Amino acid sequence: MSIKDQIMKDLQDAMRSGDDLRKQTLRMARAAIKNAEMARSAEILDMVSTNDPKAKGEPFDEIRRRRKVAQESEEADDTATASAERSAINDLLGRTSELDDAGVQDVLRKEIKQRHDSVDAYRNAGRTELADKEAAEIALLEAYLPKQLSDEEIEAEVREVIAQTGSREMNKVMPAAMARLKGRTEGRAVNRVVTRLLAES
Repeated sequence: MSIKDQIMKDLQDAMRSGDDLRKQTLRMARAAIKNAEMARSAEILDMVSTNDPKAKGEPFDEIRRRRKVAQESEEADDTATASAERSAINDLLGRTSELDDAGVQDVLRKEIKQRHDSVDAYRNAGRTELADKEAAEIALLEAYLPKQLSDEEIEAEVREVIAQTGSREMNKVMPAAMARLKGRTEGRAVNRVVTRLLAES
C-alpha cells in the first residue's frame, strides 16, 4: 500500500473514531500532497509550452501531440474531439505528476519542518497549548516516514563524513553529511551533531 493510500485509510479511520486532531492533521497532509502534485502538473505544462529542452520523451511528446490535435480540432469547430483531447491531457498530467512514496515523504518532511518552526515560535511566546498541538501533529506525520536515526547513529555517520572529506569546516562537512543522511533524519539534528563534533578539539 502506498503512503498516500495509507494516509487516506487512516483518515477514514480517524473520521469514524472521531479523532479530531488526527483527522485535521491528515487532511492538511493530503492537501499539501495534492498541492505539490498540482505544482508538478503546472511545471510540466510550462515546460511543454516553452519547449524547455529538458522536456523530452514521454509524457512531454504525448502532451504536445494531444495539444496540437485539440487546437486543430478547435479551429475546425470539432468541439467533441478537442474536449476529448483536453481530457486525455488532464488524465496524462494527473498520472505523470502523481507523487510516489519518496515524493510524499518529501512533502511530509516539509510539513514537519514547518511545525517544528511553529513549536519553537509558540514556546518562545509562552503558548504551550499551541506548541503541544503542533508537536502532536509532528508525531502523527512522522509515522509515515522511515525510522529516524538516533543522535548516536547520526554521530557515527558524521564522523565517517569528516574522515572521508578530511575537513573540519562546516561548509564542507554539512552538505556531505546531509547528502549521506537524506531521508533518514532531519537537517536540524544533523546540524546539531556536526556543530558539536567540529567544535571538539
